[in-house]
Amino acid sequence: MLALLGGSKTSKATLLKCLAGRTPLNGSLSGNLRANGFRTGAAFSRLIGYVEKLDAHQQYLSVRESLQFSAALRLGQAISPISRRIHVELVLSQLGLLPYSNQLVGSLRDATGKTFETAKKITIAVELAANPSILFLEEPISGLDIRGTLNIVHILYQVSDSGSGHYCYPYTP
Repeated sequence: MLALLGGSKTSKATLLKCLAGRTPLNGSLSGNLRANGFRTGAAFSRLIGYVEKLDAHQQYLSVRESLQFSAALRLGQAISPISRRIHVELVLSQLGLLPYSNQLVGSLRDATGKTFETAKKITIAVELAANPSILFLEEPISGLDIRGTLNIVHILYQVSDSGSGHYCYPYTP
């Protein structure tokens, strides 16, 4: 795990978006991005998960359905539906979201005292459902109290320490 720190207005988010292959707002990318000496391309960008600062979710989906949707779109047809469901359950468990898994995402805003922490966990979980090899997080602890911050950092440490996810997609340039 690597943390990118800097003061406000230092373009940390812009750098992360460029590394993830996302075009910054009102801008364009130019130049060559290389990983281990190889030029990156579309195959490389599929290995990257990007957790935005804002928690934008479909409020009428359950937490589990949100992860299943992400996994169905991004894991590929080679992964069986049963394996996808198992992977989603592993992510829910790893992030401590099983108690909320059948609740609508929109209902969690009022139902718990851990509103921001739960929303951050869901945002991270949606990206982990895609099983990225590299995970970029834009301000994952902003808006959290000290307890929420410690929980999120602990979860990120566990994810980092566990190595690759349930599936492995080797990058071949």
